[in-house]
Amino acid sequence: LAAAQLAVERSPYHVGAINAMATCLINLRRVSEAAQALENALAHDPEDPRTLANMGWLELDRNRYGDALAFFQRALMLEPESEWAREGLMHALRARYPLYGMTLRYSLWMQKHSHRLQQQITLATYFGARLFKELLARYPGLAIILGPLLVVWRLFCYLTWTVRAASTLLLRCSKYGRALVNRDEIIESNLVGVFWLGALVAWLYHYYIDPFTMFGRIAPAVFLSLPLVWSGPFECAKGWPRQAGAGVAGVMTAAALVGLVFLNLDMKVAISCLKFYFYGLAPVLFLFQFLTQVEPKKK
Repeated sequence: LAAAQLAVERSPYHVGAINAMATCLINLRRVSEAAQALENALAHDPEDPRTLANMGWLELDRNRYGDALAFFQRALMLEPESEWAREGLMHALRARYPLYGMTLRYSLWMQKHSHRLQQQITLATYFGARLFKELLARYPGLAIILGPLLVVWRLFCYLTWTVRAASTLLLRCSKYGRALVNRDEIIESNLVGVFWLGALVAWLYHYYIDPFTMFGRIAPAVFLSLPLVWSGPFECAKGWPRQAGAGVAGVMTAAALVGLVFLNLDMKVAISCLKFYFYGLAPVLFLFQFLTQVEPKKK
């Protein structure tokens, strides 16, 4: 912030310096000062796509999704190749769905903290949930209080990993949405959609055809959890972090599907495969938390 302010002092109308200063102010949660800086930049150059896009991100941070949408659209009209504006526009469109709006606010709040603090928050919530489970096991009377809290926490965690792909599936139902999504978003939403369809088919099979087999009980849980595994790689930066994430997700998926096939064939090795998958879920999700914060070195 100090460096950006010095640049603005030396060149008061330098758009890049003003945008850098505004970005710092947003991350420091000094939103009103950031808004003032961006408004001054727009007063000097109302057609600068960077300023318009940053103003859109500021409005997202203030939960003004309609205003954010307008700024991103103007930025893309002036600079159609701006990935910064396209990504913001996708967030603004998805935020029309209440569940995504909730997870977006959480994501923007997390991004304002250091990577170390983000990791500490994630670990604290995980071990807090484990503590609640231990308390429930020892004191069943607490179920009326801790039970709903655990359900809400698990649902929220699931949404933070999958709601982006779910909202992309909904956006692809419209012509405008299909024009905005990129290749990675299409692949991710296709994978998640296939897994959810698999969970539905497995549940219908279990409920209506064969309610007594172990396969029918476990398959829906496997297919519902696979979107968690595959949402991680698409959060990673392109390069070796994404390749590593995709490799881990591929191994986990293979273990889960092979386990289901062997379980249906009554082969004992199925239990080992499924144990590997379910016990590996939490460590893999934590691994993705670290991989998403890694930027590969540029040559």
